[in-house]
Amino acid sequence: MKFYTIQVYKIGYTIHLANCKLWLRIFWWYDRMKNGDIMQNYENEVRERFGDTEAYNEHKDKTKNYTDEKWFALADEMNAIFKEFADCKNSGAEVSSSEAQVLVAKLQNFISENYYTCTTEILKGLGQMYVVDERFKNNIDQHGTCTAEFVSKAIEIY
Repeated sequence: MKFYTIQVYKIGYTIHLANCKLWLRIFWWYDRMKNGDIMQNYENEVRERFGDTEAYNEHKDKTKNYTDEKWFALADEMNAIFKEFADCKNSGAEVSSSEAQVLVAKLQNFISENYYTCTTEILKGLGQMYVVDERFKNNIDQHGTCTAEFVSKAIEIY
């Protein structure tokens, strides 16, 4: 992780449509801007949109005692998963391959174990957001061009 080029925040969000409902995914994410107001804006947006949802409350409860070290470790693990997707794509594997589908299951399990219950429906919404929201697309694509698209398509057929 290049600390001199990025600012790390505990809370980022992914909003996605799942049966016409907005859901929330809060996780430690990278943002290239070093402005404390951005962190506060993320927190305010998340709380305003999702403060009364089950996913928000589960995440809040599950992560309330996480230390900075835990957040850093989780960020590294999430990046490692996206790097595995990039490697899978670069090996020539198809999104429907067993290798890609194992990675989708790994991502879903990682989210569920560390943040909130990530149902298949929620996961599919996340996959859409990985390509629709430039913030997430750019972060995932740091592991390789079109990695976000590969992840999204792999999730779509999961």
